[in-house]
Amino acid sequence: MVAKMLQRPALVLNRNWQPVNVATVARALVLLWNESARVVDPTDYQLYSWEDWSKLRPRDDERFIQAVRFRLCVPEVITLTGYDRLPSAAVAFSRRNIFKRDHYTCQYCGRQPGVEELTIDHVVPRAQGGESRWDNCVLACLSSGPAAPRFILMDSDRCVPDMDSDDDDVVTVSSEVEHQI
Repeated sequence: MVAKMLQRPALVLNRNWQPVNVATVARALVLLWNESARVVDPTDYQLYSWEDWSKLRPRDDERFIQAVRFRLCVPEVITLTGYDRLPSAAVAFSRRNIFKRDHYTCQYCGRQPGVEELTIDHVVPRAQGGESRWDNCVLACLSSGPAAPRFILMDSDRCVPDMDSDDDDVVTVSSEVEHQI
């Protein structure tokens, strides 16, 4: 029973009270013991040190850990005393994540043809120094073709090159929206 209670989740807040992690109760108690954190009482938002928290007795309806000489309330929320940053939430650059970001949709024509008909297009081609980064890669359907310099959306369901254009650096993704590349 004690082992189960120690594996329960505890919310970890930075010192500005922003959530940064979820830890086990065991880890929360270690941080509390080391004075790296304080327990936040969810009922009145009062902060407790280890000394104060260990003196509190759990009510009948509260979860507790049975120590040799006393019962210890299970902390649900702790706040760190010396950490005020947010953890970096960097998403890995991958083919799968580009598909998720673009919602499996061609960024030129707006179609959702299926995974087998989509490819990754470099806005600035790699041959011209373009890198494989979030801000340079988009999904394109095979009918759009990554090599075509300019597209307009026709009445059909395909992206068609605009051969009448004098401006080579504009991509038209709908009849009303133009993006400068």
